[in-house]
Amino acid sequence: MGDWRVLYTLERERLVVHAVRHRREVYRF
Repeated sequence: MGDWRVLYTLERERLVVHAVRHRREVYRF
């Protein structure tokens, strides 16, 4: 049962990428 681990990793990566993008938008201004 390692499906939840894969889903958790994907969700975490997606959140990190979104946070980095948002931070870049904030730093731009």
